[in-house]
Amino acid sequence: MLGSLSLSYDDLLQKELRTLALFIAFTSSFIEETFYKVFISPDGSLNGFLNFTLSDFNISDFPGDLNILSEPDTSVEYCKYQDHREPPTANNKYEYKSIYWQFATTCLMFVFNFTCLVFIISSWICWLIPDIPKSVNLQIRHENHVINDMIIEHELRKAKYLALNEKKKKGARLEDTSPRGSVQGDNDFS
Repeated sequence: MLGSLSLSYDDLLQKELRTLALFIAFTSSFIEETFYKVFISPDGSLNGFLNFTLSDFNISDFPGDLNILSEPDTSVEYCKYQDHREPPTANNKYEYKSIYWQFATTCLMFVFNFTCLVFIISSWICWLIPDIPKSVNLQIRHENHVINDMIIEHELRKAKYLALNEKKKKGARLEDTSPRGSVQGDNDFS
């Protein structure tokens, strides 16, 4: 019973670990900032990061029945929103940019690497810190050795006892087969 609980507990921890990795990858800006610093920024800084994360939307592309401005202002043409989509001036407007797919792949690589790293570290810690203290483990080994010696000694006594009984039985059989009252070497044929 305890072993099955341990397995289900390990499965639950693995699921929680994957959920945490997905949460870090897709909801925090850590991966996106690192991606920007490594692949996009010319000087490795976060200069221009905010504009990188925002996409443009032409407010004239809203359906006619949606009026987002209380007073129509003709000076506002575009609004920005957080996503990696093509601008309204592109042929494939509002579709995901290729950089989005690269970023999504980076997030999935992070999830895989994060789970592997945590698994390796936790396995290393489990190996480093044993479940049973060394003194208890030595005592168990000593007790097993003493028990094995006792078993071997018992089996040896049992084998000697059986061999002695076997000799007694053979000796008794030899006495039963000889004629009673006769002595060896005594041949009376008269």
